[in-house]
Amino acid sequence: MKLILAFALLFSAVVSANEVTDQQSAYVEGANCVQVGQNESITGGLIGGGVGAVGGALVGSLFGKSGKSIGALAGGLGGAAYGASGSKVYNCSVMARLRNNEKVLVTKQTDRVIQQGETMGVVKLSNGFWQAI
Repeated sequence: MKLILAFALLFSAVVSANEVTDQQSAYVEGANCVQVGQNESITGGLIGGGVGAVGGALVGSLFGKSGKSIGALAGGLGGAAYGASGSKVYNCSVMARLRNNEKVLVTKQTDRVIQQGETMGVVKLSNGFWQAI
């Protein structure tokens, strides 16, 4: 989360130093995204583990006493892993096609991988560079 805020502040500083001269949506022709961080949550792991253990025990009880124990253990481990996983942070380099078929390379930090075929907002700054929004 701190990394996202840092990039947001950097983007706002760049935009404030350069005036926006054009804004439009662009078609993503290709993207290369690299995971640069992950927000982990201990609380999420504890809650996920508890809910998973209860759910696993309920389902496992259909298979007897040993099924209940195995179900609780498996559900608890799976729930804890899922709950602690948190959100991921990606830096993406995107080749985008504008309305006039001009291609521009922009970067964007996001919590998901950007896919070909999506549309995204871009702005042109007074310095001539395009930036994803």
